[in-house]
Amino acid sequence: MFSPTKIFALLAILWIVWMLFKFLERRQTLAKNSENPPTDKTPSEQTDHAVEVQECSRCQKFVSASGCAQENCPLRS
Repeated sequence: MFSPTKIFALLAILWIVWMLFKFLERRQTLAKNSENPPTDKTPSEQTDHAVEVQECSRCQKFVSASGCAQENCPLRS
């Protein structure tokens, strides 16, 4: 039926398969890291850009520093 030798052989085979999967997973992780090297910036710093805004004295809306779309606006450049 189940002898200690068979149980030991089964455990050894399971351990070898487990270690093989761990090895392959580690290789994939290293390959992904080498394709996309880390940068000094965090992901939020890479995508977000600050925009300077001012309040328009004529229409009371916040507009970019480049100016308002209204024709007689003092902020229009």
